[in-house]
Amino acid sequence: MKSAFILAATLALAACGGATTSSNSSGAASTAAQPANTASFASMINAVRAENGVAPVTRSSKLDRAAQRHAEDMLNNGFFSHTGSNGSTAGQRATAAGYRWSTVAENIAADYATKEEALQSWVNSPGHQANNISPNVTNFGFGSAGTGRNKTWVLMFARPL
Repeated sequence: MKSAFILAATLALAACGGATTSSNSSGAASTAAQPANTASFASMINAVRAENGVAPVTRSSKLDRAAQRHAEDMLNNGFFSHTGSNGSTAGQRATAAGYRWSTVAENIAADYATKEEALQSWVNSPGHQANNISPNVTNFGFGSAGTGRNKTWVLMFARPL
């Protein structure tokens, strides 16, 4: 119960500015989703990390799936939150996608037309930037849903077990 409370509290902080959560989760893999142009986003997020003296992160297809599903969930169900429409947390979504993690963090954004705008909004937010440049994560996943400015974006960071 204590670890569930800590996870919920730190993810609530992430919604307001970003936080990372350490825990131990595992779970079954789910079906694949298409990442939101992850190759070029990797260059972008790693440039932010390099500018801040932090090691690069590598793409995880499992985190891509978790991020993509959450972006689609928010868009399709008309909400904006780190809590999924089914009550799931970022850690639970990573686990459901088959990622066994020790640390997980999530940035979300809405109403930006491009990945560059979404990333810039996270860079400009101290809490989200803390996730962007956390030395405690080694992988990332990225997803988006919608068109034009009617778009949701999800960036997940994690470290495997």
